[in-house]
Amino acid sequence: ADGSYFWNLGDSVDTENQTDSAISLEQMIEGVSKIIRARPDTQVYIRGDQAANYGVVVSAMAGLQQAGVPNVGLITEAP
Repeated sequence: ADGSYFWNLGDSVDTENQTDSAISLEQMIEGVSKIIRARPDTQVYIRGDQAANYGVVVSAMAGLQQAGVPNVGLITEAP
């Protein structure tokens, strides 16, 4: 995990491709918030890779919620 944030838009969860990216939590929140303002029904999911720090993942979830994203889901993978 290098601390970067990536997201993609679509009708299904796609963990392989990305639509956009950010190098900081603030940039990620700003980018995703713009999407939510334009399309309020958009569902947001967070997935951290195996090396991601749990605290960073929680900070991303909390930051998005504080910015007005109503529902933030967490994607997990079986070990």
